[in-house]
Amino acid sequence: MHLHIETFTATAPGGWLTSALCAADALAARDWPQISITAAVAAYGATAAVSRMRRHKRNRLLTGARVLEIACPPESSPSGAVTLWSNLLGLHRPRLARLVHGQPHVAFEYVFTGRELAIRMWVPGCVPPRMVERAIEAAWPGARAKALPLPVSPLSPAGPGDAVTGGRLVLARTEALPLNVKHDADPLRALIGAGTALGAGQGACVQVLARPASSWRVARARHRLRSLEGKRNTTTRSMLFDTISPGRMEVAPGAFMDARLAADARAAAGKLAGPLYEAEIRYAAVVPGTDRAGANPSQRVRRRTCDPVAMAQARGTAHALASATCVYADRNFLRRRTLAGPARRIRSRDMGRGQLYSVAELAALAHLPWDVNAPGLTRAGARST
Repeated sequence: MHLHIETFTATAPGGWLTSALCAADALAARDWPQISITAAVAAYGATAAVSRMRRHKRNRLLTGARVLEIACPPESSPSGAVTLWSNLLGLHRPRLARLVHGQPHVAFEYVFTGRELAIRMWVPGCVPPRMVERAIEAAWPGARAKALPLPVSPLSPAGPGDAVTGGRLVLARTEALPLNVKHDADPLRALIGAGTALGAGQGACVQVLARPASSWRVARARHRLRSLEGKRNTTTRSMLFDTISPGRMEVAPGAFMDARLAADARAAAGKLAGPLYEAEIRYAAVVPGTDRAGANPSQRVRRRTCDPVAMAQARGTAHALASATCVYADRNFLRRRTLAGPARRIRSRDMGRGQLYSVAELAALAHLPWDVNAPGLTRAGARST
């Protein structure tokens, strides 16, 4: 009888877990120095491997990178941008190649210098030569894409006393909801008007970095669409809890559906039905200090802090550039966020984790101006035959 009680206690529910925890506690108390050293070495090795992989991916992008300046044709078709970004979906890499070498991205830039506007595209070195150039010229017949001699900076160099400010634009609501892509007039009018109102020596840049979205990101976004449609998201955790819970849960179709979200669900389904991009939007403005703007270099005074007057002008320009994107507000809209080191981030053209945009959204954000008389823009001449 005594033996039977001991056997029952050893096999009681939770006894194996208690025994395992006690054994782990005893092992940690006895061998904690060896365990700590092993864990530290493993963490250091993993960190070093991740850093080396990131450097490898960055070097592949920067080695042989080129900057293309786009000379606009006499007339730019609104559908040309959709053609361009549809063609650039060919940059998508398979999963293994993306894991080892990274997914290349491009940067579409509106560069304002004084009252002049230049439209450029940065292309990483791992992209085959002439691939992007041909895509641009095919999207807008009559356009020319010319490679500029490196290095080419989207912002003018900032010296002591100069003011540099900027930020980034993010989707305010869930990335499944679309922006406004139907415009009767060119949505770039306000942006070009704000950028070409700069003074001498001032500069600004609006940068759109984009790469084809991975299948994993697209699958996650489409999975979240079920919540907008009022359907349950069946995850591994929910399936496990449903299995161990007694009874069966019956959910009526549309039980969780809110009538106010019906339009959002339809709009999100339309956006997520097609191919998607990951994109980041940044902007920055640089204004020289009043001392550095003098004509005589010997009279310039070097300052460790920026000129407050120049900073006020730079903030006004950056605010105007960001406010020009209000024309894209619809089910979703763009919200301003801070950007640490805006000049360094824009010049580096590094891309982090972007947000999902459809081809139509990206075409509305990054395209050639539609207006024939767009200020500050140089059109391409006739091509010789």
